[in-house]
Amino acid sequence: MKPRYQPVLVEWLDSTTLSKWGPVEEYQKAARPSTCVSIGFLLLEDDERLVILQTIDGDETGDVMAALAIPRTCVLRIRHLYPKGGKW
Repeated sequence: MKPRYQPVLVEWLDSTTLSKWGPVEEYQKAARPSTCVSIGFLLLEDDERLVILQTIDGDETGDVMAALAIPRTCVLRIRHLYPKGGKW
């Protein structure tokens, strides 16, 4: 079955929270963005955001569930995923 939307792997940066008492130096070293990896179906890509879907109904309805909107400035890399042997 060829998917209606292109499967992608997205590497992106997310905020990190440190929440405990400690010296300032510990926060200076540890407070860094987290690198995240998400896989989904590419719904939308523009200058502001990239939106991927988690699940697409395989029946005729094509309903979708769970979208993740990632700010475009946080996206490090997008890899388009293809079946073994090439494009769809």
